[in-house]
Formats: sequence, C-alpha cells, structure tokens
Amino acid sequence: MSYSENVKIAPLLVSADINAGVDAESVNMGGGHSATFVLLFGSGLTGDAKMTVYTGATAGTKTTAITDWTGRVASAAIGSPNADVYASSEVTVDAGQTYATLTGTTYAGKMLVVEIPAREVPADKPWVTLSFSADASAGSLAIVGLLTPRYKGEAIPTVLPTA
Repeated sequence: MSYSENVKIAPLLVSADINAGVDAESVNMGGGHSATFVLLFGSGLTGDAKMTVYTGATAGTKTTAITDWTGRVASAAIGSPNADVYASSEVTVDAGQTYATLTGTTYAGKMLVVEIPAREVPADKPWVTLSFSADASAGSLAIVGLLTPRYKGEAIPTVLPTA
C-alpha cells in the first residue's frame, strides 16, 4: 500500500496571513486514530500568535479547547540544513491557559508538527480546528493534516467538511 492509502492527507490552510487571526479548515477525527498537523510558518512571522486547538460537534464550531496535545518545532528554518531535525523540548499549551504562544522569533521560517491522539477528542465533538489569534503582527502560515484512519485503502473517506 502507498502512503496515501495508509494516511489521509488533507490541505487545511493555504499560506494565509495570520496577523488578523485565522482558523484552519476543520477535520473530522471521528474515524481516525490520530492526527498530525504540519505547520509551515513564513519567514516574515513577527509578534506572538496564540494557537488553540478546538473540538466541536460540527465543522468550524469551536466548543472545547484541547490542551493535551504535543508539538515539536524544527531546529532550523525551512531550506536550511537540519530543517528536518526537531528541538528536544516539546511545544505545549502555556501554563494555566488553553493556548500555546507561538513567538515570531522562534517560529519564523520553521516547521511545527502538532500531534493529537483521538482519545483527546470527545466522541460528540469530532471536528478539530486549529485557531490562531490576531496577536501576531505579521506572517504567513500553511497547514497540512495527516490523519491515521481506522480503515485504510485506496479511497479513504474525506475528513473535510462536505458543505
């Protein structure tokens, strides 16, 4: 089986300017074991965006914040040696908060990998949305979701909203 028959690959955000705040496309994790989100930050990222991972009963609904996820940031900027080597420390939710602060000087031009196990997503709120505050001064962001489905095959059903 090919990689795309084992993992659902879903484009979630196309190079969006995040300074006004932005939400990625929601994904339905109801039929999956886990989700990995690959975030690619533009080199012009400034300010401190706050990222919150929400669940909801329908696509785009941000009802409950998930705080038990992990992330790792690349050691070097995209296009540089070691851009595929991750920092030893994990990125997590800020202490006492429901979001993670993504400092522009740390994330500019880098890749962040966010991983969410399905056990953290309530059965009645299967839609997951990555949301970014308007706290960044400037910067672009693209996101691709990689979901491990329960049933693999040539035609894995969509995890994106259909309407």
